[in-house]
Amino acid sequence: IKIEDYIRENYSYQLLHEHNCTISCINPTTGFKMPYDNELIINNKYHLIIEVMGQQHYEVTLLTKLEAEKENCTVEDVLEYQIYKDRIKKDYVESLDDYYYLEIPYTSEKNNSYKLLIDNAISSILSNNHTT
Repeated sequence: IKIEDYIRENYSYQLLHEHNCTISCINPTTGFKMPYDNELIINNKYHLIIEVMGQQHYEVTLLTKLEAEKENCTVEDVLEYQIYKDRIKKDYVESLDDYYYLEIPYTSEKNNSYKLLIDNAISSILSNNHTT
């Protein structure tokens, strides 16, 4: 929510969420769609996919433990699978023209550095494409 609020307060670009994003990635293991958290459409041409990565994307958490119990596997298996899905999603975005990927780690909330990550990504897209 903080990321959405920050973008809406500071940018006039269209912001899409999850199943409303213009792209989705297919999990090669399950065949199911893996939606992206956010998509920012910059100047009606460039697409910044913003994935907000909670702690469970980096290390074992209570969610990881609950998922492992549910799936009858180890917490390491669950964490490895999460990292695998994250990589598939990132690689897919990076394979597309005019699409850019930004990962925002959960730790950026503490010091508000997610704002700088967003600003820098947008600035980079605009300067690399010589767009104002």
